[in-house]
Amino acid sequence: MMVGAKCKAVLTKHMLEKSFRLGLKGKHRYPAGKINSIMSTDINRVDLAIGFLPCLVVFPMAVTVCIALLIVNMGVTALVGIAVFLVSSVIIGGAVKPLMEYRKSANVFTDARVNLIKDLLKNFKMIKFHSWEDFYREKIAYNRAKEMSIIFKMQSVRNIITSIGISLSTVSSMVGFCVLWKVDSSRSIGDILSSLTLYQVLSQQFAMVPMVLAMATDMTVGLRRVCAFMAQEEIDLEGESAETLADSSLAIEVDHAEFHWKTFLLEDEEKNDDLKFSKTKSTVPLDQVNPHY
Repeated sequence: MMVGAKCKAVLTKHMLEKSFRLGLKGKHRYPAGKINSIMSTDINRVDLAIGFLPCLVVFPMAVTVCIALLIVNMGVTALVGIAVFLVSSVIIGGAVKPLMEYRKSANVFTDARVNLIKDLLKNFKMIKFHSWEDFYREKIAYNRAKEMSIIFKMQSVRNIITSIGISLSTVSSMVGFCVLWKVDSSRSIGDILSSLTLYQVLSQQFAMVPMVLAMATDMTVGLRRVCAFMAQEEIDLEGESAETLADSSLAIEVDHAEFHWKTFLLEDEEKNDDLKFSKTKSTVPLDQVNPHY
């Protein structure tokens, strides 16, 4: 847990520092609401997952010991019950990719909902003045409904693999004992009871795997979002040095000025999160500029 807390502190610190140095494109792609969502949600998932990742490290050793003792107590018939565990582990492993896809899709609507709520709180007077309450309510409700629909599917997959992990001990031990009774019914009661305990221990190891894999999936998606944010371009902190004006009574002097700004075209952001970048140049006529301020 200490490692996760330290990783969370380091990532939060660097994200805050990065947010002050973002360029124009980075500020457009990552508004304040999206940055807050990454720091509050994705980094918390990283912190939580790091605390459970050691379970995946000790998992092979515990499973190997249990399988060896089962073979000693029950003979080759124990391999039937172990085969049930292996088939279930393949099913559980195949659910990792759908969980990752669901999490990516949910993050799109989560960020949109957070940005809408932020705009609502920031521009509350303007929204009330123009009577835009219904529009914001519909947009927030739409994004929340989409988000909840995807989260429901994701939780359904998690519940399925969790139920498989919980019921695995009963099913595998039943299959193993049925085969043992048919092949060799002369085993002692001590071997039977100890084997039942080993099946339960093996089931506990497999029951942790779905939860840890789900956390690892969320951590992977969160780290990718953090890396994408940290890879954004930065502004030059030094900037351009100000020129000293000859007339001390002037605060700003504009002479043959050209003003440049950048616009961003957002195309299919929900699908691939790619932005097209264009630069627009515009010139303000001098007769519309007052050089004295």
